[in-house]
Amino acid sequence: VIRDIPATKIEAGSKISNLRETVLKELKKGGLSCQCIRCKEIKNETDLRGFKLVKREYESSRGKEIFLSFENQPRRQRVGAPIPTNMSGSPDVRRGSEASETKNKLVAFLRLRLQNNFPKYFKELKNAALIREVHTYGELTPIGGRKDAAQHQGFGKKLINEAEKIAEKNGFKKMAVISGIGAREYYRKLGYRLMNTYMIKSI
Repeated sequence: VIRDIPATKIEAGSKISNLRETVLKELKKGGLSCQCIRCKEIKNETDLRGFKLVKREYESSRGKEIFLSFENQPRRQRVGAPIPTNMSGSPDVRRGSEASETKNKLVAFLRLRLQNNFPKYFKELKNAALIREVHTYGELTPIGGRKDAAQHQGFGKKLINEAEKIAEKNGFKKMAVISGIGAREYYRKLGYRLMNTYMIKSI
């Protein structure tokens, strides 16, 4: 939020509007490497060999959050350790040679919410697990373009399939997805149908 507010308009507290840039410079000085989602995304890289499915989960707000991703060189992480809950994430740092060994790349991720007590006014979410976000990084290619780009490797579909398996294993009867209008056709091809503002699929 702070980067959207001009420093001249801040009345109290930190007035460093480019805080991320400042923090990254300090990390570099100390021989540290940031491992947040933004730093790990593959951008325009085309070598997608060695990417494997990684699962992280943690308890949050009377439910369970599961973060699925495709990464290369998955780093070891304490079971149950929390992960970033926003796009930029909280920096996870490594020092010196450890930083170069554990720095990995991320090509796609999915956020899955397992909760049995959604408010009653969300009738669509009864007995449903919720996919809050699916994102695939990499260069967008036009129809008829090259097929080696991340957008053509099916990472998103694989993540959704895995999320459905996890939801079913945990006793949920259907999957709900928060989807923008432009992505609804994609989910229809995967067996989802529109119910009010959610795309829903029985599992």
